[in-house]
Amino acid sequence: MLSNRPSVRNTILHEEQISHLANRLKGVPFFKQQLEESKKQGELGQQTFEFSDLLEISKSITLEKFEIGQYVFKHQEVGNKFYIILKGEVGVYVPEEAAVSEEKIKERQENSHNLFQQQMKFKERAEL
Repeated sequence: MLSNRPSVRNTILHEEQISHLANRLKGVPFFKQQLEESKKQGELGQQTFEFSDLLEISKSITLEKFEIGQYVFKHQEVGNKFYIILKGEVGVYVPEEAAVSEEKIKERQENSHNLFQQQMKFKERAEL
């Protein structure tokens, strides 16, 4: 089904395939979460993501195959696609100079926390 180009898949004759694909997408964790969150928002009258959105996605989704060791995209490339892995696995490689160590993350969190505390103290003094 995915081997058909979207332009071929989007004919009236393929409506059933599009619906089938959208139903399969409902099981993808990302989309499943979006639908669940939207359902909760819908109870508040603010539904933002619906099955009809999956139908639209199904109309434009394409199949891409990659060879073992082939890059999907490289560090700092601007992404313009959303990938769903049907078979196999993927690795994420970040150059050492771009990687942020756990120590740096903790340091940044502490600095943010300290800055927030300083701002609150300043605000309290200003209110006096």
